[in-house]
Amino acid sequence: MLDQQKYCSINKKLKAPKHLLEFNFYLSFLNKLKLPNKLVAVIKAEQHKTDDMFGWHSLTSLTCVNEASEIYDIDIRYAWSNIVFKQNLVDHGWSETILLEDKVKDTPCRHKIIIYFCDIFMPQKEIIEEVEENFLIGCYWQSILHLYLQLPFQHPFEHQLHNHDHKDAQEALLFDYAPVIINESGSQIKTVALLPDHPERKGEGGLRKHGSYKHSNSHNPLVSIITVVFNGEKYIEQTIQSVINQSYKNIEYIIIDGGSTDKTTDIIKKYQSYIDYWVSEPDLNIYDAMNKGFMCAMGEFVNFMNVGDIFFNNKVLELIKFELCKDSICGQNVYFSNFISGLIYVQMQGQSIPHQSLFMKREDFKKNIFNPVFKYCADSELWTRFNPITSTIKSEKEIISISRFGGISTSKQYLISRMLEHLKFEHNKLKILIHFLPKIIFTLVLNEKLIEKLYFFSRRQYRKK
Repeated sequence: MLDQQKYCSINKKLKAPKHLLEFNFYLSFLNKLKLPNKLVAVIKAEQHKTDDMFGWHSLTSLTCVNEASEIYDIDIRYAWSNIVFKQNLVDHGWSETILLEDKVKDTPCRHKIIIYFCDIFMPQKEIIEEVEENFLIGCYWQSILHLYLQLPFQHPFEHQLHNHDHKDAQEALLFDYAPVIINESGSQIKTVALLPDHPERKGEGGLRKHGSYKHSNSHNPLVSIITVVFNGEKYIEQTIQSVINQSYKNIEYIIIDGGSTDKTTDIIKKYQSYIDYWVSEPDLNIYDAMNKGFMCAMGEFVNFMNVGDIFFNNKVLELIKFELCKDSICGQNVYFSNFISGLIYVQMQGQSIPHQSLFMKREDFKKNIFNPVFKYCADSELWTRFNPITSTIKSEKEIISISRFGGISTSKQYLISRMLEHLKFEHNKLKILIHFLPKIIFTLVLNEKLIEKLYFFSRRQYRKK
């Protein structure tokens, strides 16, 4: 049984109600399900009504405790569309507040369970899926579980079963003819609907291969999202889900795979009805692949959301109001860690521009593309050639994207290579040495995990209480 002293401590921290007997019927229902642990108390419950998401809306949120004094945050949701199965890796339950939470040393382990009451056909009456550890965002929840239950059945939660009243937010704006392509003589990139044949191509697909295209209009300018990946089976599905679940109505999604030898292309094919164009073939490096992606982009704005990065939530593109944007726009990118709480905020500063949160006007890219000679810093080198265009980029405070620590820009294995490349195109050599040498010295004696902890400890921000 739950230790009484531990329970009182948890109860006090969570500001739980004093009278818990009224939650017994919730507890009884939950313990009849195939949950990993028996719950011994429901200590908080609140109605959690939301606007319609993609095939579901929220009903109730519960906070529970198990026999080991671990906390379970349980969301009860009503689902009316099979699209809910394509969102379990980018659940919108995390938030800036949760990711910034300064966890107390003795805080009990915390888990999340999302229960869908499904008004749809399922091959089984009950489906349970655990989110793999590599997909967890931050260190607030130690595990996330999805449980799908097919209605009808008896339950203690209030909801209305009127699935005909619901509409999924995404409505594809598809046409059976391609946009008019005009390639100006001074452009470094020639726009194409499909990439030219490659002798080592492994695969190609998407809506364009079936003659379906998207177009800009005055209310919803077309936004091109490009994902570059190579052997990215660990994170590619989460990145894809973060794009296809955006509420903005006019996105074309392009994936350029470098000829992966793992399960990356199998995952891409799983979602190809949501992808406008994808191709798998060898390239020179990540920046050559990004140039290929831009060749296929027909949107008025272009964003590079590469494998492992994701949009912060499903509404970030809708909130930008592209129809009012005359210039390129850049929001904030944040880094999270699975080892230490807090976030590191990165926003546009001079020639330092986070590509994950940048929506560049397509016209600006035409005469300034990535130079693949630079394998690790071609983005930084590009911005040095972008003046005065970079001065017109509108900087916003909104968080657009979220990234894992440990990519090319933060991993110790690329530090020396990045420094050498910066020395080739930066004028202030001393500034580059001062920036990189202390980091290189630290990496000689510290492992990746410790470097990440120190980096976050020195630069992270917490939620203001």
